[in-house]
Amino acid sequence: AQEVTQIRFQIAQLYLAQEQWKQGAAALEEWFKIAEAPNSAAYYMLASAYYQMQDYTRAQAPAKKAVELTDKPQPAWVELLLALYLAQERWNDAIPMLERLVAAAPDNKTYWTQLWSIYGQQEKYAQALVVLELAAHAGLLSEADEYTRMADQLMFVGIPYRAAQVLTNAIENKKVLADARIYEKVGNAWLAAKEYERAVPSLQRAFELSGTGEMSVRIGESQLQRSEWVAAVEALRKALAKGGLKDSQNAELLLGIALYNQDRFDDARGALERAAQAAAHRQIARGYLQMIEARLR
Repeated sequence: AQEVTQIRFQIAQLYLAQEQWKQGAAALEEWFKIAEAPNSAAYYMLASAYYQMQDYTRAQAPAKKAVELTDKPQPAWVELLLALYLAQERWNDAIPMLERLVAAAPDNKTYWTQLWSIYGQQEKYAQALVVLELAAHAGLLSEADEYTRMADQLMFVGIPYRAAQVLTNAIENKKVLADARIYEKVGNAWLAAKEYERAVPSLQRAFELSGTGEMSVRIGESQLQRSEWVAAVEALRKALAKGGLKDSQNAELLLGIALYNQDRFDDARGALERAAQAAAHRQIARGYLQMIEARLR
């Protein structure tokens, strides 16, 4: 009986070696009927055969058994069960598998990336961010989009100061290409963190590298926040001169406010009148125009 059992198992192995998955799976199923205490490797073989046939439903039970039968399953066994869960979009079941893989091989970047992606699929952005931060501390991040992704998630969860730090360090270490888009991200992060003085150099660099005056508008906004009226006027005039603005009346409004605060009422009036042409800015612009008339009287 023992020899018959062994031969049946060898027949199944031969089928699988020839990639005859259907015959191999059938042979293994027959073997399981007479085998005593099958081990994890046998269950893994059966699950693999069904997986190759894309029969994920039948593959799941033996794949799960292969992992459960031992305290330290082979990474390939866990990966197979993980692949089955991912194919069925069973994210909650996939997460413990990835956590086991990360614990077993913490230097494997793929596991971290998959874990981050699953948390993102579930819209658990805080958990996804934790995974990225841990991977960064482990020195596993190397691609530019990984650093920008981390910065974007930091901004999303309301940690702009850290986002600015991540991108600034990535630029200094030449991990990302320092183009207009990256400098804009850095500047916006510093603005969101209310670090207006730090925002200006990054926004200025973005302005120099871009084809529009949008970044100079942001510089003007940051200067207004700091009551740096002269610098704000200079930045906003540069923005209007360069053009390509999504909302030029907004730039005119900011320019008028900066000029008003320098008591340059004639110049401010012209900018505010141009801003008042847009319905979105008309009320504020007219309010400042009324204040100018009152001051002059």
